[in-house]
Amino acid sequence: MLATIEEVEQRRKAITDGYAAPGFFERTTASEVEKLARQDEQLGAQIDALVAEWEAIETELAENAE
Repeated sequence: MLATIEEVEQRRKAITDGYAAPGFFERTTASEVEKLARQDEQLGAQIDALVAEWEAIETELAENAE
């Protein structure tokens, strides 16, 4: 699960790094920027869900260890 979270975070970082690249907005169409923004939003939601699931698993494991 942690590997999946890391993978999704890396995909999201690639998008934000692209935004920061010199000339990105000059050479990228508005529709492509919108598409990337939607992907970034979806990845953020996916990360939140995965982290919540991981936290639930950790809590369950801790409770079962007691």
